[in-house]
Amino acid sequence: MLQRATAASVFALVVLAVFESFPVSGATPIESICHTSCEFHFCGTDRFRVQRYNIGAAQKAFTGPICRGSEVVSHVSKLGEALVSSDDGASYVSIGEFAPPDLETRFSSTFFRVYPIDEGRRVGSVATTGVGHEEPQGNQDNYLDGLCVKVPITRYERDRGSGLVEEVQASDLESACVSLELSAA
Repeated sequence: MLQRATAASVFALVVLAVFESFPVSGATPIESICHTSCEFHFCGTDRFRVQRYNIGAAQKAFTGPICRGSEVVSHVSKLGEALVSSDDGASYVSIGEFAPPDLETRFSSTFFRVYPIDEGRRVGSVATTGVGHEEPQGNQDNYLDGLCVKVPITRYERDRGSGLVEEVQASDLESACVSLELSAA
């Protein structure tokens, strides 16, 4: 048992070292206006700072893989409805209730979701997921720039090494999330 835990820990450190040596695609290394209390973060980034990401193409991950501490989350299997804020993260509302003036079509409750990370952005054979979005409807894309987003993670899988995968149900739903700021540039 100790050998398996050690092998998994060494693997996680190697994965983090690789992610930290290559910039995460789409991440902008500037101070975000958003605040976070989320326990998950994007691998290779400062877990106490919210990262700014270019919105990217629809229906694919535009962030890097998700980590919890020094552990890479191999797969996020269930999300809650994303929460968004346009006032620096001081107050959040569910994406389905987000209704700025002149919005033509409301966002669906599943607008932000997880997608597999492209093979070119993986480490070895580890399949991971990142955050992406559905195709914007009407003028929705006009309201994404500068938006603070908290994506609740309710169930995820951890790679325990040697082909062992453990499914984990999030226990603290208030902090079981990953945060980001969107940029249209």
